[in-house]
Amino acid sequence: MFNSPKSTGTESSIRSGFDVSATQREMVYTAFRDTLRMTGVPHSFLECECVHFVDARNAPQFQVHLIMKKWSGQMLRYSKAFQRQMRICLDRFEPHVDHGAYEWLWKYAKDCDVPFPDMPAPEEWTKKKEASAPRPAVDFFERRKVPRMQKGKS
Repeated sequence: MFNSPKSTGTESSIRSGFDVSATQREMVYTAFRDTLRMTGVPHSFLECECVHFVDARNAPQFQVHLIMKKWSGQMLRYSKAFQRQMRICLDRFEPHVDHGAYEWLWKYAKDCDVPFPDMPAPEEWTKKKEASAPRPAVDFFERRKVPRMQKGKS
């Protein structure tokens, strides 16, 4: 469930000159397990991986990959909140570390049954935008002239 990336020749060359902290990685895994437990998200829904690398400026970087193993529209809706909760947990464990510098990535497992494999027609985006557009506010005195809406209609 808590996989660290597999070592490849490329990865070892990327990591050269950078001391990978096993403690840092374990803190992320601990915070991940704690956040799953606190939020009630089933362990079968998500997986966590940590990746260390040196960027183009030769600065060490740390990425947290959250991988959706099982499709859940609810998990997708609350993904930012889950990530935020995990950062709060990390800050509680390591208040001296700037976890805001971590890069957070959400990915889908290959066998995740995403119900939307294809993009909708371009017209669908326009329809949804028009439907969700706010109605113009009616002036207080003009409200008397506008018929009331019946229950169940919007």
